[in-house]
Amino acid sequence: MNKKIIFVIAACLVCLMLATCLVACGEKGNGTNNGNGGGSGNQGESTLKEFEGVKFEDVEVEYNGQEHSVVVDNLPTGAAVEYTSNTATDIGEYQAKAVVSKEGYKSVTLNAKLTVMPSASLIVESRKAAADENEQNYDFFINLNGTVDISGVSQSANGNYDGKYRFNKNTGELKFRRETSGLLLYDSIEYIYSQNDSKIKLVQNEKQEVKKISVVANDEEELNLMNLPFVSIVDALEEGNISEIKYSGKSDYKYTATLSLHSDNALLSKLYAKLEKMGTKLNFKGVEVSNPMSIKFDFNLDKNYKLTDFQFGADVSFPVKGVPLTIAVSYKQSASTKAISLPSANGFVTDKTKIGEVISEIDSALDRVKQSSAYSLDLTATNEFDPGWNVTATTDKYFARLYKNTTDGRVDFNHSFEYKAHNENDDSDSFKFTLGNIQNGDVYLISRKGTNTQTQVNGVSVNTQFDLLTSIIKANASNIDCIKKVEKDGSTFYYLYQNNQSTYGVQSKIVDLINSNPADEVTDVQNYFNAQENEVANSEMVVEIKNGQLVAVNVQTDLRYCPTGGEYTEENILLTNKIELTVNEKLEKAQEYVAPEKYGRNGLNNAKYYLL
Repeated sequence: MNKKIIFVIAACLVCLMLATCLVACGEKGNGTNNGNGGGSGNQGESTLKEFEGVKFEDVEVEYNGQEHSVVVDNLPTGAAVEYTSNTATDIGEYQAKAVVSKEGYKSVTLNAKLTVMPSASLIVESRKAAADENEQNYDFFINLNGTVDISGVSQSANGNYDGKYRFNKNTGELKFRRETSGLLLYDSIEYIYSQNDSKIKLVQNEKQEVKKISVVANDEEELNLMNLPFVSIVDALEEGNISEIKYSGKSDYKYTATLSLHSDNALLSKLYAKLEKMGTKLNFKGVEVSNPMSIKFDFNLDKNYKLTDFQFGADVSFPVKGVPLTIAVSYKQSASTKAISLPSANGFVTDKTKIGEVISEIDSALDRVKQSSAYSLDLTATNEFDPGWNVTATTDKYFARLYKNTTDGRVDFNHSFEYKAHNENDDSDSFKFTLGNIQNGDVYLISRKGTNTQTQVNGVSVNTQFDLLTSIIKANASNIDCIKKVEKDGSTFYYLYQNNQSTYGVQSKIVDLINSNPADEVTDVQNYFNAQENEVANSEMVVEIKNGQLVAVNVQTDLRYCPTGGEYTEENILLTNKIELTVNEKLEKAQEYVAPEKYGRNGLNNAKYYLL
């Protein structure tokens, strides 16, 4: 019995083994595709053919709004291809896949890249779409970089112009901020913004406190929106200006291209003009792009095909003392809607009516001094060059002291003045004078250089001398951009900021006063002022009034320009002119003053009457 059971079990095991072998042999004979390029039918794996010469290669095309594709080439007759992601219309990179199969062949999977690049026409249209937007909101950055020779010292130099521009075409509303720095540009922070129908320019000092506010006409060059000429060049691009479009390999810009601009391009000429008036420390004159036909242009296109992010640059050259100097200039722009926060302008007045009221108050205070029975005026006028231009230059000055006193109905006055000026040998020299009346009313001028001389003069009175010393500080509302009022230590300080035209007039009057020296051997101030190319760096008048009485007036103008004569410099220099006037600082002395009785040595020609 046990032997039968063992036999049955053994027989079953044999049958199971035979069945397993038969199943395995049957599967091998069916020829199912193994997914790795195997053939079909009941042939063995080793008998399937492999595809030869089949190609699925990368394709790069330019965008034209049509669908593009990448396909397999050199397919044998009867082969089938199944594609994935092998077609595209929009710009970008697409990873395509193709599975090739055929009876009797191993199936094969191939990969290729389809790249749709921006075309020149797309760049032009994309920029037009961005420029046509109602709101133009972006940040921009201008950089100047190169090696320059300043005052005989060769050094690396750069200039940075960091700007933010927000403009609504429909409303005309503008907000603009610029900050400049570097060796080539003066440190400055300025804002320009719309207010009613005007543009307001706001200047901050080094502490980022508001220093000045002015009203700027829409067409005035003082707006100096340096981004606009760069943007205009991009806005005016045509297909023929753009070539060699490819991937940039940069992290911040996806694409790069080459711009070709003819040297006589009108927009380039406008850009040159802007660069020449950029407020650089070097005298930019005769600027030209060194490589206008091969300007590198990096850019991005957003999903809506609007060109808002880009940068380009070129080497610009200009002569310095006849030698060409090259500076690399680059412009970078990126879309931004971040709000520009304007600094507080509390205390500043731009309304002309209110400005007129302040000026009337100042004029009244000045007239009260003039009509008073006694007063003293002390004045210093200064003409001072930037010492970096000529360390040996003489600072020309004019000093004056005027006394008025009324005694028994008779008005006595004494105006003593001194010039620190150039003589004929270009050395610094001093010239002193005293002008005043004697008790009979006659007026004499005493020249106190060498052997004193006395000359009787006509048409001179205390009022003419008062007007001479105070006419420079006279102003009217049309000449003032804004006024700031500050209360401090019991006094009211009015800061009057003059417009450019008035600034030139004040500066000229200060020079005329310094040049009024009647001595024969004196040389007039020579500032070699460039009337066509200059910049008002500062213009300020500060008036102090206390208890309704005029205390002091200080005027300062700072002009930057490259001198038109003398020792030519490649740098723009700073010319400072000042008036410092104090009222009644010597009032007690003035109230004690009595004119001399007679003409002669005991008259004005006596040290007793020399106030300076």
